[in-house]
Amino acid sequence: MKNDHTCKAFDSDLEWLSIELREMGKTAETQIADAIVVFEGNDNTRANNVLRLASSIEVLHDGVEEKAVLTIARRQPMARDLREIVAAFKTCEDIERIGRLAKNAVERSILINGSYPENLHRNLAFMARLALEQFRETIDCYFARTSKSASTSFGRGKDIGAVQSAFAAEVLAFMRADANNVPIGVDLMFCSENIERICAHTANIADTAHYMFEGYYSNC
Repeated sequence: MKNDHTCKAFDSDLEWLSIELREMGKTAETQIADAIVVFEGNDNTRANNVLRLASSIEVLHDGVEEKAVLTIARRQPMARDLREIVAAFKTCEDIERIGRLAKNAVERSILINGSYPENLHRNLAFMARLALEQFRETIDCYFARTSKSASTSFGRGKDIGAVQSAFAAEVLAFMRADANNVPIGVDLMFCSENIERICAHTANIADTAHYMFEGYYSNC
């Protein structure tokens, strides 16, 4: 049986991981929100903030990853306790990738410097807004310690997939209209793909939450 000291030490480790993951989630949420503003009007201040926050997330990621590994080695948790540590490890990986994808999308948007039609500005921002809503709901469910986020996140992912398909059709029409638009269109495609991947990693977080609380993956 674990003694009180071991239990308190383990609880302290879990609390530290939770605090750091919350910070990662808040930072990624700010990144996506700022990316929306960039897509709408190429705001350089917000763009620089997205890039800066990506570095902050990487630092947080390294700390969480190290702490999770050390906690498993030192405390040797089992069952639900072990699932919580594994979930923290997997979630920090997904949030780090989300931060990197937001950064990549903004870098490409700045590269083409808004030289594309207003409807593409608007629809790219709309995609990012849907991704933000999905991420925000999923992170809230994760820390509210409920597994219901998996099916909700999966449903939102399908909605975003449909929006991305429509956006791709618009971009292809833009490229066909003028060969000079092709490089811009390619960057726009990469932007939308990055947003879609943000949604995929968000769905991973929802599924990880389901595993943590229920003991199995949702397979939505």
